[in-house]
Amino acid sequence: MIVARLRGPAFSVLSVLISASLMLCVSAVRATPDKLDWDNPFPSGEPLPQFLTHDYIDLSNVVAISKFRSGAGHPFVDEYEAPDRSMKNYIQTLPFPSGSSGTDTDVDVFAPTSGKIVSIEAEGRILSTGEHQGYQVHIVPDGYPMFEVRLFHVNVSPSVSVGSDVRTGEFLGYADMRESAPGSDIAVAGIFGEAPEYPDRPPEWLSRYPDRGIKLFSPFDFMTDALFGEYLLRGVHDRNDFVISKLFRDAHPADFIGFDPDDWVFLTPPVPAPEPASIVLIGIGLVGLGGLRASRRSDSRLRPRSPRSAPGTSPASPASGERFTRAAAAEE
Repeated sequence: MIVARLRGPAFSVLSVLISASLMLCVSAVRATPDKLDWDNPFPSGEPLPQFLTHDYIDLSNVVAISKFRSGAGHPFVDEYEAPDRSMKNYIQTLPFPSGSSGTDTDVDVFAPTSGKIVSIEAEGRILSTGEHQGYQVHIVPDGYPMFEVRLFHVNVSPSVSVGSDVRTGEFLGYADMRESAPGSDIAVAGIFGEAPEYPDRPPEWLSRYPDRGIKLFSPFDFMTDALFGEYLLRGVHDRNDFVISKLFRDAHPADFIGFDPDDWVFLTPPVPAPEPASIVLIGIGLVGLGGLRASRRSDSRLRPRSPRSAPGTSPASPASGERFTRAAAAEE
């Protein structure tokens, strides 16, 4: 786990906010099997495609991210794993702490991939105002019709609708953080070419496709190297930092009681990009000003380091608790 520059009172506030607000969120999400390509499941054992090229929330607005298979929030699983884990990622955003003072117009939400919006569904969670806490936006990436990216709790822009083709980085709306901390989450699902251990679909779909199922994946496994590089600048070591292994979770079921810091990755401020500078080699045996000048002449074979991309930028540009394919309670 990564915990850096978030200690003492700030860390305690985060613990209280997340444990108090998320434990109220027992949700229901139903699958959209008719919107995915069941005839072309993703082959078991194949490397996952990297179609996520843009952060859906700019990292400058992010404090922490829950891990895949965490005990944060509420159970959210697929047809392949036990209902004692959350197989999506919650995003703790700024302003921090958000809590009940969060808004639905402060934090921009962007398309993390290019594709088609196949569904916009009102969230099940109802606020004290009687409103839904935003909408779920489902995007099928271009070229990968067996996959779906889900963005939760989005205050959707009027320009976005079902059937819209979106480009990576395109503005979709705002994260709905009202009465919730955190106020947004993301999941990636796909049709997987292997018989599921926990089949959970309408009978007609199960009888048609008994040898494949809906599987959830860590979104970080779909990020391009360029995009994931932004996380490396913020204290992350590799993609597995955001994942609790299936082996560990099977042996240690999540109880979703209270706050466990091991369920979260806390991002550090970005590491400053190195400034371009001339590299001076001082050769062994070269001494004095003359030797130094000689070494400067020899550096013509070297090149200054290029600065890394600034954080937040991108390239070119359903239930035993709740199963992804079936409902469990009342809200997302």
